[in-house]
Amino acid sequence: MLKVLALRIFTIILLILLFALVKGGWNIYQKQREAYLNKINTEAKLEELSNRKRQLQAEVLHLKSSRGIEEEIRQQFEVAREGEGLIIIVDRPTAEGGDTGSTKNEWWRPVWPW
Repeated sequence: MLKVLALRIFTIILLILLFALVKGGWNIYQKQREAYLNKINTEAKLEELSNRKRQLQAEVLHLKSSRGIEEEIRQQFEVAREGEGLIIIVDRPTAEGGDTGSTKNEWWRPVWPW
């Protein structure tokens, strides 16, 4: 009887130790998985920032040239060189004096102008 009781107590202690080990291993696995996902996200952000850096360096090189400076000034301030002209394109006026809707289905307008 004493051996059976000791065996049960020993089994319970072993189960508690096994549970603690499995729980610790599971926690370590979860932390490893989280670290791996963080590494992947960080590498993706690094690649994105590297691409952005290359784009900015190319833009800086472009702006260091006289042509780049001229293009940027023209774009920002809408200026032209001496001797250049300006063309203004105006939309064709509509028959109703600003009404842009279709008048094909409004046959009654000449009859009832209100």
